[in-house]
Amino acid sequence: MGVFHRHPHEPAGAPESYRVVIARTRTVLASHARMATTLVERMVGLLKHSHLEPGAALIILSCRAIHTCFMRFPIDVVFVSRAWEVVAIRSALPPWRFSPTVWRAVAVVELPAGTVERTQLAAGDHLLVEPVTGP
Repeated sequence: MGVFHRHPHEPAGAPESYRVVIARTRTVLASHARMATTLVERMVGLLKHSHLEPGAALIILSCRAIHTCFMRFPIDVVFVSRAWEVVAIRSALPPWRFSPTVWRAVAVVELPAGTVERTQLAAGDHLLVEPVTGP
């Protein structure tokens, strides 16, 4: 079983911000997402935040389950396969909860609660993760 460590199109010296788009509709899920690639980034995640701004997201690579322990706000959690296909969604997961383990997932996109409903994201959709260039 291979482990997904980085986005397949991520160049060396990767950008600090990404745009996450639903391929089917071209709807933007996140205009400024960051990737958690190191162990520390993955462990800390959103714990140090008091909220998640609209348009923001955290992409956690090599991840099949998350928790919201010590968080202060609910989040939408999108589990994706190696091909960035949405394989599971947990909408508005409140603080102090554990997601199920999604064995088909290799990464998780954490979004502000309500994003999934607003964008009509569905299991089976494919996501595009595009580097944000420029100011």
